[in-house]
Amino acid sequence: MRYLTLNEVLDLYQQVMEQSGGAVGIRDLNALESAVTQLHDLVRTTQRSWDCLCAIQGFGESLRIHNLKLRGQTPERLCSFR
Repeated sequence: MRYLTLNEVLDLYQQVMEQSGGAVGIRDLNALESAVTQLHDLVRTTQRSWDCLCAIQGFGESLRIHNLKLRGQTPERLCSFR
């Protein structure tokens, strides 16, 4: 996944302002930079959390299948998050 840089966000903003009109200017560049950075961090954290959740689900599914096989039952596949 590729994230927009602060300069790319500013370029997009400039293009939108040129097309739609309105007052051009960034009141607080540091706040915008912080928001872009926080969004990047949030996306990375969310992706890692999702990967962990899928790994845990896969591990649980493996244990369930193993347990059913030990009891001589045929396991049915559960739906997956992905």
